[in-house]
Amino acid sequence: MANFNQKFQHKIISLIFFLFLFPLVKINSQSGGAQSLEMANKWIYFHYATPINNYYTYKEIVGDTVINSIQYAIVKQNESYSYQRADSDKVYYYNPQDSTENISLNYSLNIGDTINPNPENFSYVTNKSTTNIWGKTLRKICIYTSYYFFSSSTNWYTEWIGLTSGEGHIPGIAYTVTLLAANIENNIYGDTTLLDINSKENEILSDFKLYQNYPNPFNPNTIISFEVPTSGNVSIKIYDLLGRLLEMENYNYATAGRYEVNFDGTHYSSGLYIYIIEFEDRIQSRKMLLLK
Repeated sequence: MANFNQKFQHKIISLIFFLFLFPLVKINSQSGGAQSLEMANKWIYFHYATPINNYYTYKEIVGDTVINSIQYAIVKQNESYSYQRADSDKVYYYNPQDSTENISLNYSLNIGDTINPNPENFSYVTNKSTTNIWGKTLRKICIYTSYYFFSSSTNWYTEWIGLTSGEGHIPGIAYTVTLLAANIENNIYGDTTLLDINSKENEILSDFKLYQNYPNPFNPNTIISFEVPTSGNVSIKIYDLLGRLLEMENYNYATAGRYEVNFDGTHYSSGLYIYIIEFEDRIQSRKMLLLK
């Protein structure tokens, strides 16, 4: 996995862990709806990970748009953006790679029901319950997802609010995630002092950033880019979906800045792969698709 060339140095803009990818009509977010997606809604999460450092992530609704005559909210999560909408039972997301709409969450499912089964992962409902928040009785649903036994997660979602807690693992890393605070249509959940997105972004800036490879899908070469805020040791690992380590490179004491790495998939078959960057005691991962 050659070509480790430093391209340029500049201030880190944002960061963090994990996948996921407008004006006029109001997004469906009334009480009892599957997910509130109103402008200026905010969520702050805390991730406890071993053996790496703990960290925060944030999410915010920053706008809306129309795609294929369908209204979507623009969701900013750290440096990434996605397009989502909701009705009374389901949360949908738009996939710009294949121009399709998919269901990410469905509160009407029963225990044991599957969600969007596909070659990449397998998700199903493991538990359901209700909770009372802000005087509202809200549905809760627990989803287990397995990625070819390579990694897995178990997440609890609460209707109208979204993800409230979860746990999972990727190779060598176990983690939990907890919703610390949220502002949902001016209804406050958790610690109000944590809802200053700009303050939390500044904390996030102290970490490093891993970008989605480009192009993706690719054949046979693709570029993996990342930024480190300070000098330190960097390790790059490529896994297949069976959890087998395919390639690994260690770079001792890389200086602060942005880097690009070329991955050559000539000798590998078409499929989904995971690339992981470790910087000192921190780690981030993303998926990439090789199509021949």
